Amino acid sequence: MSSGRPSKLFFPEPVVRPTGRSLWVVVEPYKFNGFTIPPGFVTDFDSIPRLPVIFAAFKGRARAAALVHDYLYSIGYDRYEADRIFLRMMVAEGVHCRHALPIYF
Repeated sequence: MSSGRPSKLFFPEPVVRPTGRSLWVVVEPYKFNGFTIPPGFVTDFDSIPRLPVIFAAFKGRARAAALVHDYLYSIGYDRYEADRIFLRMMVAEGVHCRHALPIYF
């Protein structure tokens, strides 16, 4: 019997290292849906935590989603499309909608 919640899909954890300025650099290529995010790509994982309490509950559970979002935006994807992919990946990773939606908006 289904619980009504989506099953969790687990994306590989990105291999990154901190730069010391709230930024992270990709150490190993990260592959997602036909894209390869190259080593050296810099991300902040989420540039604008809109609601700090919700962001704290998020606890980095969807770092792959944030990395893919930053990369897609950097290569010229429409922000709306990159944001939609970010939301879908967060939910697929098991981030509850009540946490994912405030981060998305």
